[in-house]
Amino acid sequence: MRQHFTVLGSARALPAEALGSDELDSRLGLPAGWTARHTGVLRRHRNSGPAETEALTRRVSLAALEEAGLALRDLDLIIDASLSLQQPIPCNAAPCNAASAPGPAASPAWTCTPAASAS
Repeated sequence: MRQHFTVLGSARALPAEALGSDELDSRLGLPAGWTARHTGVLRRHRNSGPAETEALTRRVSLAALEEAGLALRDLDLIIDASLSLQQPIPCNAAPCNAASAPGPAASPAWTCTPAASAS
């Protein structure tokens, strides 16, 4: 299959707060060690809310552009593939676009929602 696009830059970021598996067990009423033993998850990052989502989005967007050697005006499309659901309608990509480029949207934006998302 021939692809008609190229990914020139990408980036990632995690929320500052991380909960250990023992903390998750406690919050969920599970026996100590259950989460680590059954899922292999030792820690999980937790988003503090919309303001952190916006800050992470902006940081990651600008880092991906820098890696690609591009500016916001060079984009044809913004694809959001995050696990942090900001809002269901319009898709997550709308606030991603707004966080990356304040003012009128310069590029179309699309959300690629993972099959198993976190909330």
